[in-house]
Amino acid sequence: MEKDLVETFLTIAKVNNISEASRVLYVSQATVSYRLKQLERQVGAQLVLRQQGSRGTQLTPNGKRLLPLAQSWLSVNMAFENFQPQE
Repeated sequence: MEKDLVETFLTIAKVNNISEASRVLYVSQATVSYRLKQLERQVGAQLVLRQQGSRGTQLTPNGKRLLPLAQSWLSVNMAFENFQPQE
């Protein structure tokens, strides 16, 4: 799993909007959609529903289940990136 895919999913979950997620992440809407599809392929489930008649999004039940795991994954990933070995 790639960090940018997880960050994108978490941002969509937070702002409930693909357009807003693209602004927050400083990437195009197409990039946000692509990253989301990549993550959905990796986990084998749809994670986000685009709401009809609006630009909003909603997490699917699988998206809601993945949310705390993604938050934990990102936290651990950041800890590894910031690891400073002691001599």
